[in-house]
Amino acid sequence: MRTELPWLLGGRPLRPDRGGYTVTMREDEGTARALAALRASRRAAPCIHVGWGSFRNLDIAAARSSASVYLCDINLHQFRVWRAVRQALHGADSPAAFVDAVAPKLPQRPRLRMFSTDVRDWIGRELSRPDSWLNERSTERYRHIRELFETGAVRVLQLDLATSPDAPLRPFGRLAARLSERASNDGFAVDTVYVSNIPFMLQQAVGFFGEDQSSDGRSVSAALHAVRHNLGLLASPAALLITAEHLATTSTNDNLQWRTEVLQLDTYLQAGLP
Repeated sequence: MRTELPWLLGGRPLRPDRGGYTVTMREDEGTARALAALRASRRAAPCIHVGWGSFRNLDIAAARSSASVYLCDINLHQFRVWRAVRQALHGADSPAAFVDAVAPKLPQRPRLRMFSTDVRDWIGRELSRPDSWLNERSTERYRHIRELFETGAVRVLQLDLATSPDAPLRPFGRLAARLSERASNDGFAVDTVYVSNIPFMLQQAVGFFGEDQSSDGRSVSAALHAVRHNLGLLASPAALLITAEHLATTSTNDNLQWRTEVLQLDTYLQAGLP
């Protein structure tokens, strides 16, 4: 079985030992409604999902029956998560078997960002979450994701959503060209894009990994402009954008939680990022 390594589009993945990595996100508000809407509006054409972050990408790919998935990040440890997922899926014929197999394969240092003392318990909660790709009552979702990994339809990319449009390697232009080629040759189209809470975090003084963003020489407006530009390159206006960039109504300063939203990409880009 192939060991997945990120397709590097420029630079090296960060090794954020302070920040750790994620598997599931705290997006309780609006998530069930968003995923239900995605399932209800599936397209007949073969669809591509592009996303940053954690298992929410697999929830979306299962809801849309995506035919191809691009998993993006800049965190070295997140790539190790996807390698562990690929390895655990091989031979795990049920969601519960996958949870048992993946928990010991995840990186031990830095630790998983979770709200439980036990990795198996934390991931195991997905087995009963109604909209999870691991829900035991909807095993067709698990089978779909497993098939995508096993057939090579999942690609892992080192790609920073806030890459400057003036970056020498122009990685988003390269990816857009590849996606356009797939559209021309095979009829594939980018259907969904998940940006997690990246737009929110780009506006904070402290970044994902505890880094001081106020001293990196990049203004908030420049970073958000880059996000808009890059999203516009990746997908057609008809694509759906899934975000977790707004705090949930129940969120507090010491317990941040986010709201899942689904928007038309063109509407999102025209409105501008907050």
